[in-house]
Amino acid sequence: MKKYNKKGITLLVLMVTITTLMIIFTAITLAYTNISNSTKQREFAKEIYEVQKLVDQYYFLNDKYPVNKFTEAFSLDLNSIPVNSREQFEKEPGYASFLIELREVDLYEIGATEVNRGLKANSDTSDIYAVSENTGIVYYLKGQKIGRDRYFTLNDVLLEKLDM
Repeated sequence: MKKYNKKGITLLVLMVTITTLMIIFTAITLAYTNISNSTKQREFAKEIYEVQKLVDQYYFLNDKYPVNKFTEAFSLDLNSIPVNSREQFEKEPGYASFLIELREVDLYEIGATEVNRGLKANSDTSDIYAVSENTGIVYYLKGQKIGRDRYFTLNDVLLEKLDM
């Protein structure tokens, strides 16, 4: 009978160790991604909620929306919005025709000094907050990409993230 050398690691032990490490690494990566996405959602939800609140207050006091006086109303073509994000615009009158009318929000007029978005950074004309004069809903036109989703306005997912 042959005697086997019991020194060293068997292939089976090596495979089990590598598989265990891969499972642990995957779990850590998924947990980090979920925490990161949740934090981004909460941050965006707070900002757009604050802009919406300021727009609503301005409208209540002035009976008009705080729109940029130097820009005209424009039509947003919903064909330029990812299909899975279009439902965020469904309350708008032009939703069925894929064209909705919006106006740029004047952030200075409402005193929104603590915003990180909507400032036309790097001359990006889509980096604005816009309001629908039909519904009063505020949208961030560039959209905030978080994970596989893009958020344009407060929706049920973002409202859950607000600590209120």
